[in-house]
Amino acid sequence: WHYVARTIALVVFTVGAVMLFREKDVLRQDLTEGQVSSLADATKRLIRNLDDDRPIVIDAFISNEIPEAYAQTRYELVNLLKEFRSEAAKGGGTIEVNLYDDIELFSEDAALAAERFGIEPVTRMFREKGTYTQKQLILGAAFRSGLEKVTVPIFEYGIPVEYELVRSINTVAEGSRKRIGVVATDARLMGGSVMNGMSMQPVDKHPLIDELAKQYEVEEVTLDGPD
Repeated sequence: WHYVARTIALVVFTVGAVMLFREKDVLRQDLTEGQVSSLADATKRLIRNLDDDRPIVIDAFISNEIPEAYAQTRYELVNLLKEFRSEAAKGGGTIEVNLYDDIELFSEDAALAAERFGIEPVTRMFREKGTYTQKQLILGAAFRSGLEKVTVPIFEYGIPVEYELVRSINTVAEGSRKRIGVVATDARLMGGSVMNGMSMQPVDKHPLIDELAKQYEVEEVTLDGPD
């Protein structure tokens, strides 16, 4: 009976220890090459100081076929989302992560990303085996907190993933956005249309505007309009 009691006690202790370590992230360390799962000190302070009454929800969508150029970006995104969720729990906050990984381009999850968050497959040109080819991929995320929502349609390689995540979380956490006015000029940064011969030709919105819109309310203004 003593042997049975000791065995049961050992099992209970082991299960309890595993649950404690998993829940509280005790002895959690980043052993990845390049420390890709480690957060900057400023990022940790931001996450731990999030308002407890404003939980943040992140819906991330990643297609099953990711070109080699975006492989590192995908890897960092998945790992950092887990770190953000864990860091928020340490400070008593809540960052809920819904990760839709390895989805088909025309699946129900892809349709959800497009209809609900405006995250659609994007086409990029890549050079593989000496030739250029076009491929479609989904690698975006939507951030929500209360009535605020920010969407990153795609995490471009070369742009730090942590920067994009922090900027988006900080924007929705504030509850309201600052407003930026873009002067209407012939450059048509906000897009529109121009006369080309006898027909109107559409002009796409400048990528700079898309970047600003991730953090601010962007409106077109005229210099002769009211203040």
